[in-house]
Amino acid sequence: MGPSSRRRKSPVPNSPRFWPSAGPERRRRAAKQFTDVPEWARGYVGAVVKAGIMKGYNETKFGANDFITREQMAVTFVRAFGYEDEAAGLNLSIKFADAAQVSDWAKADVALAAEIGFIQGDGTNFNPKGNAERQAVARLAYEFYKNKDVYVKKAEEVVIANLKVVSVTVINSKKIEVTFNDGSKQTVDLLEALKPNVETEVKVTYKGKEFVVKVKWEADNVLQKLLVDSNTVTINDTNYVVASNAALTVNGLYVAFGTDALRVFQVGKPVQFTTNGAPTPVIISMSATYPSVKGRVSEVGVNTNGQYVVVDGKTLQFANTWWFVDTSGNVNAGSSSSIAQGQTYTFITNDEGKVVTAFAHAANTAAGVVTATGTDIEGKNYVVIDGKRYAFVTTPTIRLHGTTKSFADIGSVVSGGSKIIGNAILNAKGEVNTLDLYYETLTGSFGTTSSATGDVGLDTNGTPGIDYYVKTGLNTFSTPTSAATVVPSVTIILDGKQTKSDGTAYTLADLNTYLGDSANTNARVKLTFNKSGQVIAIEAKKDVVQGVVTATRVVNNSEYYVTLNGKEYRLTGNAVTRFFAPDGNGVPQASGGYHDEVASGQRVIVYAVLDFQGRIVDFVKAPNSGTAGTPQIANLVGATVVATPTEKGVNSSGSETYAAAGTIRVMDQFGNIYELTLASGTNVGAQIIKNGETVSFSSIKKGDIVDVYYTGSTSPYDAEYVVIR
Repeated sequence: MGPSSRRRKSPVPNSPRFWPSAGPERRRRAAKQFTDVPEWARGYVGAVVKAGIMKGYNETKFGANDFITREQMAVTFVRAFGYEDEAAGLNLSIKFADAAQVSDWAKADVALAAEIGFIQGDGTNFNPKGNAERQAVARLAYEFYKNKDVYVKKAEEVVIANLKVVSVTVINSKKIEVTFNDGSKQTVDLLEALKPNVETEVKVTYKGKEFVVKVKWEADNVLQKLLVDSNTVTINDTNYVVASNAALTVNGLYVAFGTDALRVFQVGKPVQFTTNGAPTPVIISMSATYPSVKGRVSEVGVNTNGQYVVVDGKTLQFANTWWFVDTSGNVNAGSSSSIAQGQTYTFITNDEGKVVTAFAHAANTAAGVVTATGTDIEGKNYVVIDGKRYAFVTTPTIRLHGTTKSFADIGSVVSGGSKIIGNAILNAKGEVNTLDLYYETLTGSFGTTSSATGDVGLDTNGTPGIDYYVKTGLNTFSTPTSAATVVPSVTIILDGKQTKSDGTAYTLADLNTYLGDSANTNARVKLTFNKSGQVIAIEAKKDVVQGVVTATRVVNNSEYYVTLNGKEYRLTGNAVTRFFAPDGNGVPQASGGYHDEVASGQRVIVYAVLDFQGRIVDFVKAPNSGTAGTPQIANLVGATVVATPTEKGVNSSGSETYAAAGTIRVMDQFGNIYELTLASGTNVGAQIIKNGETVSFSSIKKGDIVDVYYTGSTSPYDAEYVVIR
């Protein structure tokens, strides 16, 4: 049996020193709230208030000039004996004939005082409301001073004789708390664990008296049996198989499914679980919460009770058999070498308070926004994360999206204007051993390492991870050693929307479908990362602009612009060098290239891909090929459509005929007739553009004015672009 959770108040000492000591200044403070106590009496009043013998009428009124009634006198002495709380729980009857006249607040104390013979009344009545005579007070004061121990012993005998169990609370399957009518609470450790939802008799001994109490542990979803070899558990008398891909957590911490994974769950304790809903249900998720201690280990050792650790000043003993869960969630048998001093762990304990499972946490980590790097006056390199400076060890490991970098490399990355997230692992001195850096967002195009543009390329081979390729050069992408981890609650945004038509959120499967659709070959992709380098949001959209460039502009030989369909766009990435001819060093020039043709009035047709900032990042070949390409100069400008497959028009012989299926007939400004194939031949099909949008073949009407880029030397020519003005 554990100790009582409440101690009975000690009786007032019978030493004569107690009473004279009331007068000095040190007791006066206890009476300072009372406004009706004269100065000479404050020390005495303060003494009885401090001792809990008297309380006053309220916070400010003590009743200093009032007479004390006989029932007040009885209460005062019971308090002095230290038995007021016990008296309240005994429910004794008052043996005087005028018991009904005793105030409710005084009944328990008057009853106990009479039961132990401390007060006697006149033999029949007590006269509780009458004023206490000086002679009566003198007699009781003498009895208290001379025979206090006798009355305390009698009071204890009365309490024991009338002890009753008020309530029983189940703490866990092997521990209960019993509350008695004397106000005390006793914790009881059981030899055998309680069975869930079954009433059980338990013997409890308190103050030498034995009690038999009935206990029922009302618990839902109690784990009754666990068979690790067959991944089977028994919950609520039902056997379940735990799926090999089940989501397992303990105290919210991830547990990777494996040979010993289920051992971290404690038999006899409640669990939360979900099944697949099949006729023979299989558990697909299971979690539990147990008592635990989380903190940094300052000491690891072995004592006479076995292995122990000291966590934030608290010593924890390990069970003989315990389990260690590493930072990846893998479960293995724990040993003396599993726990490292200076690292942080969550220790799960059993009913005996011993460690049965230890979860490792990333050791001394620092994560946040990286704002600066540098070298201090002692020559030590450092990084600033969330405003705090951390020094590097002599040879740290530094990675940017999984690619190893040097300290010199990351300086330009951090100062490049993009928001950089850093996740550092520190040693015991707080120095950076490993630093993983991530751009908070990366944008690029869906595709492969050879065709991706922008900062990042993306494919979906790694689902539920995402394979992405980080740019390391102008046109080079490198594959990380592993796919990016996607959080389970990842936000998927497709064409600006987070939900489907039925109101449900997009999933990774929807993203795969979207990117696998040939119509979305040129989709742009943006990844957003958290502090741990996990992808928390993926946005994909097909954002293209097409038509005729009518003007160009270069600012400071570093910013390049084109006017397309009457709107100006800035060029970046591959788009710059495809439009503005580079020199021998690959630097785009402000002369030569397509902008010279535009300046001379020629019609340059483009099919351009935009990034998330609305800049043109590349040009691709139409239609929807996803293959990088170059703009095309229209070689048939301002031609008039004279015939379609449904509208007759003049041909080269001067006759009125329909154009052949899949073709149109146009006439240039000089009267020359051209037959143009739009839906067959070497092209998949011509890109037909009107008002910046792709339109169908049937949108072309007789009389339309068009700009055309075609290939071939004989009629019918193969049209690649047809722009309807």
